[in-house]
Amino acid sequence: MIQDALGCARDELSYTDYSLFAKRAIGPGMAYYDRMRILDELIEANFVVDFGRHLAINESPELDKIEPALASGLSEAWALENFFPVAFRKFQDNSEFLTEVGLRGEEYVISILEASLSADRIKLIKHVSQYNDSAGYDIFAPSISGNNQGYLLEVKTSVRNSDLMTMFISRNEVDVALKNKNWRLVGVEINDGIPRLLGYLHSADFVNLLPIETSKQVHWTNLRMQFAKDTFLRGLP
Repeated sequence: MIQDALGCARDELSYTDYSLFAKRAIGPGMAYYDRMRILDELIEANFVVDFGRHLAINESPELDKIEPALASGLSEAWALENFFPVAFRKFQDNSEFLTEVGLRGEEYVISILEASLSADRIKLIKHVSQYNDSAGYDIFAPSISGNNQGYLLEVKTSVRNSDLMTMFISRNEVDVALKNKNWRLVGVEINDGIPRLLGYLHSADFVNLLPIETSKQVHWTNLRMQFAKDTFLRGLP
């Protein structure tokens, strides 16, 4: 319903036009009033502007009210990105938003570890990112497969419903990954408030994708990477 209302605003139909559309689309009953209520809420929240003769998309809406829904991976909230691509760019480098999403993913991974390990091994889990944000990984944990090894887990979390996992990785994280054979990149996705473990990757899975620096004048610090979600090895190491 939200996308219908925004679509009509993008096409610059009038409020009356949308009302007629809503009646034709679903017939009589409360569904019509639900559609009109949603349009009214979009106008009140300044996502849609009613100029009287026509509706229009507000190109720069305030997104603060829906940030919690976006951080929870609610698909209906992320569907708005198609209508407000410029406004949604803020979530690509909003450190506070990304930190909140990242923490949710890390806590979910810890919950899986705690459900999989014995009590004495649970004590060995360390949520490193909570006291050292430059370690190059988020969690230290013993292996759940019982191989007596400890792993450095860098957790990347996505809240967008897509076949691709989009993530940002820092130069420091890559340097730590290449120096430690037990470093793993763990993928988590959160859709409609429900987290799901994608699995993990070795540094060898992406080292060949890293840019080559051909001059001392060029030095990359952060990369945006994408992986098909089915490329992750299932479970945790």
